[in-house]
Amino acid sequence: MAEAPTAQHFPGPEAARGDGRAVMGDSTFARCGAQSRLVDEELRGTIPNFEAFHFLPVPGPWPQAVRPAEPDGFRLPPSTRLKTLYYRPYPGRPTTESPIVWDTYSRQISTRSADGAWHAAAPTTVPQFIGVCIHGRHDTCCGVRGGGFIRRVQQLVPDAPIYGVSHLGGDRFAPTAVLLPSGYLLGRLDDMADEDLRELVEEGLLPLAHLRGRLGVTPAEAVAEIWYREKFHRRDPADLPAISVVGPVGVGHHIPAGVLPARSTGSESLLSGGLASAIRKGSLGAASSMATPARPEAVPRYNVLVDDGVRRWRIELRREQRDDAAIQYTCTAALSKPVYHWKVDVTEETDSLLAAGPVH
Repeated sequence: MAEAPTAQHFPGPEAARGDGRAVMGDSTFARCGAQSRLVDEELRGTIPNFEAFHFLPVPGPWPQAVRPAEPDGFRLPPSTRLKTLYYRPYPGRPTTESPIVWDTYSRQISTRSADGAWHAAAPTTVPQFIGVCIHGRHDTCCGVRGGGFIRRVQQLVPDAPIYGVSHLGGDRFAPTAVLLPSGYLLGRLDDMADEDLRELVEEGLLPLAHLRGRLGVTPAEAVAEIWYREKFHRRDPADLPAISVVGPVGVGHHIPAGVLPARSTGSESLLSGGLASAIRKGSLGAASSMATPARPEAVPRYNVLVDDGVRRWRIELRREQRDDAAIQYTCTAALSKPVYHWKVDVTEETDSLLAAGPVH
């Protein structure tokens, strides 16, 4: 009887610092970004749960963690989930910028002047601030991939409003970026074509294959929006349909815990032979201990309405745990975690119920 295949698991940080044997002949594949790309982890819906960003101009190098700081004199609603980030020109230019606040309520960039007053910029769909994570002390992938991406953009569009920022979240999707004031989060930007990069910077046209979601919405709403944009190739941030989650529709089947079946796509051929073999056989000490969570996970299901002023769709979304891989979410993670994907099914399509066209 043939031996049952096992899931793809990846070596932890201890294994990555090994003695250079053949099994780690290419240490790049121990990084979280390479693992995520190898298993083709999707970007949709991977947005953090923050309602406001406070950007402070701080020269590098930055510490591993950024201390939270309230924006002096800027009024936010009580209990706003605020994230503080550092930002600076990159590479090696003087940091003469001012503190910046952006929130999901106004969706405007506000800058503090020398007298302490805050001034909101005029709304626009063209990026006024492109913040790319370069926080290498937090994660190697961000430092390596983020810095290289910024240099590439500066060569293509020298006057691009692009800055290095500290940890955005989603290290394994590096290079990651936030577009302001639209509030879209992007990932794996080094795969973009030059033409798409120029259109993003100069016209604000969204790179659909790199969308993680729009800040200020739920993951289900983000997935529904990206589904709509991909279906009709809507790249303008202003082409935003009305989206409402009308409720969970219960939970689906339970996912068994334990050792997972292996992928059958042959993607291990992207690895060096020794590392691929070790992953496949589970012979790496750190890797073999990286199983999925010990308890089963329910599959969340959502009913979502999408209405663009012409047509209306009812879609069912299911966030399912894949049964073929577990990866590190950061380069320094001690354990691997499951990989998820969203399944989208259209259950109804009718004429729009909106009286005044799409919501922008």
